Amino acid sequence: MRAVARILVVDDDPAFNAMLVERLTAQGDAVRSVNNIAAALTLLENKRFDVAILDLKLDGQYGADVGIDSLGKVLDRAPTIKPIIITAYADAASVERAFHNGAYDYVEKTDFGVFYALLLAKIRNALEPAREARIASLTNGARESEIVKLWDEVQRETDRHQKGTRLEELLLIMWRSIPGFENTFPNQRSSNEEIDLVVENGSTDEIWRKESSYFLVECKNWTSKVDPKEVVWLREKLQTRRGRCKLGFFVAPYGFTAGVETTLLKHSESDVVIILLAKDELEQLVRAGGSEKRNQVLKELIRRAVVSGA
Repeated sequence: MRAVARILVVDDDPAFNAMLVERLTAQGDAVRSVNNIAAALTLLENKRFDVAILDLKLDGQYGADVGIDSLGKVLDRAPTIKPIIITAYADAASVERAFHNGAYDYVEKTDFGVFYALLLAKIRNALEPAREARIASLTNGARESEIVKLWDEVQRETDRHQKGTRLEELLLIMWRSIPGFENTFPNQRSSNEEIDLVVENGSTDEIWRKESSYFLVECKNWTSKVDPKEVVWLREKLQTRRGRCKLGFFVAPYGFTAGVETTLLKHSESDVVIILLAKDELEQLVRAGGSEKRNQVLKELIRRAVVSGA
């Protein structure tokens, strides 16, 4: 799941504009839309956006390349915004000119499903550097305050997408706070699966050095308890890593059904270990108050799982 974005859509096709806004809003993004560049520039004077989605031709098929021609004005008003040009009339010259004028990316309007999937990927890529910079800037005290704030927001938030985004960011910051786990990466995708977090184990701690090179973190922000098949799916992900990934963490603030513990016990002879992190365990990690204490909490949770045989 990617971070929530503040998006400005500028397209003169009412049906397309409405459909794109509906889809992005359903993703949890904060979206404003207009049908001309003058209105867009007025909005940029007064509001902050992360991404601007600009139609190449805002005056119809035979009009000028208004979207590209306006990139300079857009960036003058919002220097940090990431402009993405969209068009049904792509050609090599317009692509080259778009990037020369400051476009962050360019997407051709083909089949809407294909177009939308590409657009989401480009929005995610546009947001990631800003998130990384913000996380990297957190000092120890600010980091701990941010962890507590995010956890409180996760529990209060009612929108599913917003809740999921905050939970992922909480876990990312929390894992990176532990010495040796600074290389934790979100949203890792392959051809057939997505992993919420991959933790590279670079710890010099004697306990962690006995563990595998990588850990996987699966996260479900459901409002109901997680059932066994989800945990089985995480186990399968771990088992396909050629022995380099034997430890997984399953995060579910609303807990797990009774069948999950039974499922873990059935596979207790395996060298793969899955640690269940429900609300109480998350609370311990969040309120630890510092990286070393959080490290101790995490090691204790693993010790309990090993002793219980789950």
